[in-house]
Amino acid sequence: LNELLSETRYAVADPDGDQLTYAAASGTSADLIGLRLALNSSLSGLCILTGKPQHCVDSHLDERVNLQACERVGLRSMIVVPIPHQGQTVGVLKYHSARPNAFDEEDMLIAHLLVGPIAVGFSSVAEADAVRARADLQTVIRLKEQLVSNISHELRTPVTSIVGSLALLNNGAAGDLPP
Repeated sequence: LNELLSETRYAVADPDGDQLTYAAASGTSADLIGLRLALNSSLSGLCILTGKPQHCVDSHLDERVNLQACERVGLRSMIVVPIPHQGQTVGVLKYHSARPNAFDEEDMLIAHLLVGPIAVGFSSVAEADAVRARADLQTVIRLKEQLVSNISHELRTPVTSIVGSLALLNNGAAGDLPP
């Protein structure tokens, strides 16, 4: 627990097609923001693909990790917990340390508890996005109806004049028309 709360750095990774992008990070991991890794070549990617939490005791001994990326950020051990939203894994919460074997089962449990508010945040954001999309759609529908009404009105006036004039000509009001 002390490792989880003290020297641990965390990152939130977000899947983007066949890659994942680090979208948020703390402390010395802040420079990870924007880092992109292949989804199928990292423990975070495995967590996203399986939806199951992952635990790495030592990145130097674990075949599932991208050792080059781990060494670049000074990562030796980590826990990665999926962030669920509407039945899908939309990201991961990742705690990592420069020390091997820094995390235990209690840390994994706490990380699971911390994912809850993040998942609720995703739900709130998704709900707000849905409300905003609905309002945008209603605005588009209203604008379309106004456009159709305006075009209809603008066309009706000259068309009515043309139809009236043609009716007069057809009834012979202007006399015989030349061929």
